[in-house]
Amino acid sequence: MKMVCYGFNISNRLCDKMKNINYWKTLFYNYHFWGLKGLLKLPLIVHSGVVFKDISGKIILTEGIKKGTLRLGSAQPLATRDMQYDRAIIDISGVLIVCDNVHIAPGCRISVNTGATLEIGKNFNSTGNCTIICDKRISIGNSCLFSWDIQLMDSDFHKIFNSENKCINMPERIEIGDDVWIGCRSTILKGSRIPKGCIVGARSVVAGKFVEENSIIGGVGKGCQVLKSNIHWEP
Repeated sequence: MKMVCYGFNISNRLCDKMKNINYWKTLFYNYHFWGLKGLLKLPLIVHSGVVFKDISGKIILTEGIKKGTLRLGSAQPLATRDMQYDRAIIDISGVLIVCDNVHIAPGCRISVNTGATLEIGKNFNSTGNCTIICDKRISIGNSCLFSWDIQLMDSDFHKIFNSENKCINMPERIEIGDDVWIGCRSTILKGSRIPKGCIVGARSVVAGKFVEENSIIGGVGKGCQVLKSNIHWEP
């Protein structure tokens, strides 16, 4: 559905955002998840290029059903993004818990498997092409920023057994605190904990629990460590 913006009171940027909304999908999925109340208030805004693979799970809105709580495929100002071909892929057979003002950018892939729970706090922004695969539980705090090409996985997805035929690589929860900025091309693996106010350096691989707030974390695997303390960052 195309939209023409009339008048001089609507900015070009706002007009572009309105034209980028897929109104048919927005109406359909709001009704699917919340019935008539969803149709009236439209808490889910679906932008162009969003593909739903599975919708057998549910979306829980912790602050009630209100307009624009969750925006899928919403554009962020990144010059290298190809808006025509970057698709957001959503697969929800488990539970997605959303607070408020959550933006999932074009090119992002989110998979919440059966029996799993993904929780996203308010004022979440992703730059693009991030992948979140939730097999157990992933919690993301308030006011977090994910740069491009981020990957979160709370499972190895292939079981490893010891000599006694016991599985030794069970899924483990990922916890990300409030005000966390994850740098581009970083990977957050199962069992990771990133405290409040931290920055994860670009191309890092986090695979452990950190406790120091307001720090810069960087490195790969066992070499991932606190690089600087007592910092703060601005969105």
